[in-house]
Amino acid sequence: MFAFFQQQHQQNFQFHLQQLGESCVVCGDRASGHHYGVQSCEGCKGFFRRSIQDCKVFQCSKNGQCIIDKPNRNRCQSCRLARCIRMGMQQTHVRLEKNRKRKSDVIEQKEEIVLESMRQNMELTKEIVFAFKTVFLQQSPTTNSSQSTIKKETDTNTVFILPLNILPILNEVEGRKLLNNFMDLIGIFRELSENDKEILLTNRLPIVLTILEICSGRLNSQKNISNERIDQLKIIFCGNNNSNKTYRRSLSLEEAALLLCCALTADRSISDSVEKLHIWLWKCAQEQISERNADDENIDPMEIFVNLMSLITVF
Repeated sequence: MFAFFQQQHQQNFQFHLQQLGESCVVCGDRASGHHYGVQSCEGCKGFFRRSIQDCKVFQCSKNGQCIIDKPNRNRCQSCRLARCIRMGMQQTHVRLEKNRKRKSDVIEQKEEIVLESMRQNMELTKEIVFAFKTVFLQQSPTTNSSQSTIKKETDTNTVFILPLNILPILNEVEGRKLLNNFMDLIGIFRELSENDKEILLTNRLPIVLTILEICSGRLNSQKNISNERIDQLKIIFCGNNNSNKTYRRSLSLEEAALLLCCALTADRSISDSVEKLHIWLWKCAQEQISERNADDENIDPMEIFVNLMSLITVF
């Protein structure tokens, strides 16, 4: 008798909720919102979504005549799914939701790849700057690589900003030794074959030494490099004031170190490993240049990058 009154009370309560428009149209439980086209509870929403996404096929043992209400909704999945569809739940809404989730996952994966690439580029940049400081910069109490000192060329009116206190390199033998030490401190250079490293040291030493001397302000005559190219490198590395879109400031320490590595690996025909390394270094340099000049309307980072590439790769 008590069970009868309890069931009667439950039916009256469900009817009252339905009158208020707050009950699940499938089982009569309290609705949590509008799901897949109808008012439904969390239980029926989740059941319908899983059934459609997993392409479930159910069988009813009572010829599809089961009563679906809150107490009995879990007893027959076949009749419950049939009632969901009969009451207006839309299968297409589930598929759209799944597609949106898939697109969201793809976007998230792409963002993670980009962030991981940026992290790797930052780590490589730090490693290169550390090697550059260790091998090429003079370690003295007065050295401060983050502070620029301004020097004026005697034969022009251009003010060059020369921030690097670089060790004097007396000859190519000493320069070759220092460059080899520099490469040994950087993991990606250590991964190159001995033959690749030997070719880079032999073929790219003149341009590397020229860049170091330009940045230090102690440029001697270079037999293998024209004065015109040297002047262009000065403008790129040390800055000028003659053009609205030319690089008017000196390179930062990070940019100079990365571009020196780009110059070192510019002969990409040596091997696939050198080509991949060169492309990676260019990406790091491009990120540094773009980030540093992002807020300057008078400077075009992409034009700077193209000019740098054309200058460094011709030697």
